Amino acid sequence: MKKILFSLICLAVSSSMAGAVELGNPFYISAKGDLTSTTELSFHKSHTGKDTLGNDFRVRDKYFNQRLEYGISPKVAVVGNIANTWQRNKDSNTLATGKDYHNVYWSVGALYDFYNANDAHVQAELRYLQQETQHFGGAYKAFNANAKAGYDFGYFLPYLGGEVELPIAQRKDADNDKKYGAYAGIYKAFADIVSADMKVHYGYNDFSKSRQLNGRVDLTFFITENMALSGFFDYAFFDRAKYNAQTDGHTIGALFRIKF
Repeated sequence: MKKILFSLICLAVSSSMAGAVELGNPFYISAKGDLTSTTELSFHKSHTGKDTLGNDFRVRDKYFNQRLEYGISPKVAVVGNIANTWQRNKDSNTLATGKDYHNVYWSVGALYDFYNANDAHVQAELRYLQQETQHFGGAYKAFNANAKAGYDFGYFLPYLGGEVELPIAQRKDADNDKKYGAYAGIYKAFADIVSADMKVHYGYNDFSKSRQLNGRVDLTFFITENMALSGFFDYAFFDRAKYNAQTDGHTIGALFRIKF
């Protein structure tokens, strides 16, 4: 009797969770008429050793981001983001400390499923973004394009991707140069209840001549078919600008996803 009851419970759980795994999938896209909300809260901490001028920097960021994605066809979804960063930084050379350093950020764009059949996936996203900054005296505006491809082998889904950001508003002494990125990851779901997404990302910034190599792990728990909670950890293996020392940093955070 106990075995039968246990089997029925497992069947009910697996049935209710079927399809929920898509919320954590890197190739997830909202179906036509569906609205998906993703809320992110994270904390970032970094330390840059003394540069050529003898400066030593410590930065602590609190980050909030709200993303909405609405499916307008089986292959296309419109997306929008609004975010803010609360930053506290310290320069050990001058002992200056900054508090509540806000950077309001928003973007709008579209997500397109180029190909999604026979376990192969090709997807791209194009966004216009704008960041209202308290430094450099103006807003940062740019186009961001991101494309990725992967193949689901059943046991796991490896994928590769690349991105480029092209600033379109020139500001004096500001970050007006292109930014590039490339990444590789592996996604794995376990019994439609938990999933793991492990990714390595390389980035380059023309303005600061900086290079970064980060590793990130996301663990997602599927609460219901339309609701998921994730925790993630991001670590900088390498992060160095042209005139700065190595920057050591990490980020921890949580994401809550719900599909309407």
